Amino acid sequence: MALIKCHECGHDVSTEATACPNCGAKPKKSGVSLFHIVSGTIILGLVLLLFASKKHQSETSEATTQTTASAQAESPASEPDFKFPDPPKHRYAMRKGDEYGYERDLSQEDISKGTKATALIMVRLIQADHGSYRLVSTDGPVQTMISCEEPCEFMTVSMMLPGITNKSQTLRADPNTIGGAMLQDARNGLLELAGQAKRPAQPASSVDEQTQETDGT
Repeated sequence: MALIKCHECGHDVSTEATACPNCGAKPKKSGVSLFHIVSGTIILGLVLLLFASKKHQSETSEATTQTTASAQAESPASEPDFKFPDPPKHRYAMRKGDEYGYERDLSQEDISKGTKATALIMVRLIQADHGSYRLVSTDGPVQTMISCEEPCEFMTVSMMLPGITNKSQTLRADPNTIGGAMLQDARNGLLELAGQAKRPAQPASSVDEQTQETDGT
């Protein structure tokens, strides 16, 4: 048992007494109530729970990182997917035997005249070896030759007239121009050399008729 001072008269009062024997004042209650004790206990529990949760997350993350690193080290490096490039597409509009027809873009003059399409420029490939390419176009007595040498950044366009000195000029071989498109097809192996074009097979009846005609003569 301990003695404390009465808050009213200052007389010694037992801690177990319900009132001061001198003045009858009741002792003050302790500053720490049951509510404070319970609240403090709950808050402490939440702090401990949060700390444990963070520790568990840290350990889990570290274990996952180690597992991933180990799996990457053990698994062989995956080979990149290989995709074959698309084959080049020809630029000519039509083919007739060993001639190839290219369509010229409409000019402003053509459009103003109401022209819907232009005549095809027919060319034949006469050389394609050792990095040299030559194509020739024939329009009546006039022959136009288009040629280039690898890497074919530039092309030479020559116009040949009977009895007249050839006229030639060097231009950039832009694939967007008709001459550049012709040379691009030649370089990509999409044109066959003149004289080497495959001819369609004749029907058996036609062959028999020709044989009979030969025998008859």
